[in-house]
Amino acid sequence: MNMGNSQEGAIDPITLEVVVEALQSIVREMRVTVIRTAYSSVVCQGHDFSCCLFDPEGQLLAQSEDLPGHVLPMSWSIRHVVEAFGKDMRPGDVFLLNDPTYGGTHLNDVMVAMPVFTEGKVFLFSSVRAHWVDVGGMVPGSLSGAAREIYQEGVVIPPIRVYDEGRPNQAALDLLFANVRLPNDRKGDFRACLAACKQAEQRMHELLRRYGRNTLSACIGRALDRSEERLREQLETIPPGEYFYEDYLETFEDKRFVPVRGCVRLEVRDGSVTADFTGSSPQVPHPINASLGVTASGVFIPLKAVLDPDFPINHGAFRPVHLTVPEGTIFNPRRPAPVGGFVEVRKRVISLVMGALAQAIPERVSADQFGTAFHNMVGGVNPRTDRPFVYYEWPKGGNGGYLEADGQNAIAAMDEGDTRCIHSAEALESEFPVLVECSALRTDSGGAGRWRGGLGVKRQVRLLCAGTYSLLADRAVLPGYGLRGGRSGKPTSARILRHGREVRLSTPGKRQNLPLKTGDRLVMLSGGGGGYGDPLGRPPGEVEADFRAGYITREEAKRSYGVVFGQSGAVDRRRTAATRRRLGRTSGVKVGEAETLEREGLNDGRRTCFLGKELASRLRLRTGDVVELLGPKAAPLRAWVRSGGKIPRGRVFLDAFARSVLGVEPGDAVRIQKL
Repeated sequence: MNMGNSQEGAIDPITLEVVVEALQSIVREMRVTVIRTAYSSVVCQGHDFSCCLFDPEGQLLAQSEDLPGHVLPMSWSIRHVVEAFGKDMRPGDVFLLNDPTYGGTHLNDVMVAMPVFTEGKVFLFSSVRAHWVDVGGMVPGSLSGAAREIYQEGVVIPPIRVYDEGRPNQAALDLLFANVRLPNDRKGDFRACLAACKQAEQRMHELLRRYGRNTLSACIGRALDRSEERLREQLETIPPGEYFYEDYLETFEDKRFVPVRGCVRLEVRDGSVTADFTGSSPQVPHPINASLGVTASGVFIPLKAVLDPDFPINHGAFRPVHLTVPEGTIFNPRRPAPVGGFVEVRKRVISLVMGALAQAIPERVSADQFGTAFHNMVGGVNPRTDRPFVYYEWPKGGNGGYLEADGQNAIAAMDEGDTRCIHSAEALESEFPVLVECSALRTDSGGAGRWRGGLGVKRQVRLLCAGTYSLLADRAVLPGYGLRGGRSGKPTSARILRHGREVRLSTPGKRQNLPLKTGDRLVMLSGGGGGYGDPLGRPPGEVEADFRAGYITREEAKRSYGVVFGQSGAVDRRRTAATRRRLGRTSGVKVGEAETLEREGLNDGRRTCFLGKELASRLRLRTGDVVELLGPKAAPLRAWVRSGGKIPRGRVFLDAFARSVLGVEPGDAVRIQKL
């Protein structure tokens, strides 16, 4: 059924709007059903689920306050369901899947899909993708930072029929629930999703009786075309050209930090955009790979958020966006690559696209977000109930500053729908053997800038029984970047306190099954957003207000903003002026070409900048240090220092890619600051 390319004027505009709103209303009713009937707090309180309507071609017709990172990959999933069962579907059928090969995200996100029939044919699919707290695997909660292959992350569900003409496929369901922890809770979440799909089926039949198949199809087609036209118009406001950026994900080998590079070439012209990820790292035996559908969502989300944030999302808006993603890379892996950290990958794709857009339209782009899902999971046996439990939490961080405003504190980012920024302490304490001792904004976590980055959260939880702790996060070493001279936010961090002493995590952001004792305290510190603009341009009065609000310390005010407070706590304007003059004297370093030293400026996948010993000493840098290079373009470039060799005095050598990102040529100057 082709629902595109409808004729302008063939549909009454009032009917068009009523139908579009009716479809969204159906999705909202699905969401209410899930929230009111799901068993797990992650779904009913955390809202880690999405409800959608799709046509048989997998085109998204309607969504609501759902997770964009769920929604776009679901389009792939529906197409695979149709491919597998299209000629053998009947009313009452229900399909289930979580396999990334078929449009899944990570294995915890399980999709229920139900075809809605009219006149003997499938008219559309109602579908819910919800995060199941556990789907088996090597750790309670299934999300292990140490997984080496997908089979360690839980049960893999290809497209299967779990209801056949209304009758449950009990053998398949029994097999599935026998391979997850807390099967009764998972059954409850499954039934909640199933109820939402059936609710949508009922409402769609009411709509079909009112308008008929042909009118609804025409309205849907026009709605898709209209969304496509809107985004194409906005894409034409970007100067045509090619824009580049690169960023890194974090892995560890033998406790040694190993960054994994992603890069994008964004080509914008004629009302369309192509994102080419050629040159990105091959897939890795770590949980930071993600399916093609996830990568596509990471491209679409920032484009829609920056260019057309107010108009409803449907598949028409996807049409101007094209991808080139080599197979076998972290952005399009082959089995058995682990994918538990798909959110980390999606967020890094967003960082890449935002960094590339900042080369073209910096005034419309924010600095980078906190950049991680920050999965914290504790498993054990609840002494109150004598039943196993999986406590799962994901404190949100700060968003990036942007032109004319600071970033928002501790808020769901653009790719996270209406998921909760932080869980209710009362709800957690009633369900799990934990005591929430602290929930506060994390001082000094927002990146300094003319417009400060948003702050992360400090969350401290005391365990009332023994258990195990697992962590899957990113941005624990390399935080979200600033723009136009703004500084990076603080990295994500987690630690365990035992009898007042810290039990250090040997690999920041990645951990599995760390034994916990009764009374241990889990401290979760979410990252901050990057700053926007030179911190020395922030008025001292605003810095003082941040200090009085507890957002920054005296030390941060002086170090990053050059603002000095007197003994009374008021700004010392004379000392502030002197400090700002001193901080503002940072001179640039002239650029040379690196191709003669090392091909493409890459060393084990890391961007390399070459400095002479004299310059490295003056800047207090050593080989292996990570720096940010700042040029005329808005976004900084991260690079690893290599000093020594026959490098002319006072020069930094960069390859062509690095120079294109920074907007410099040999002989121009860049600023270098240690990350």
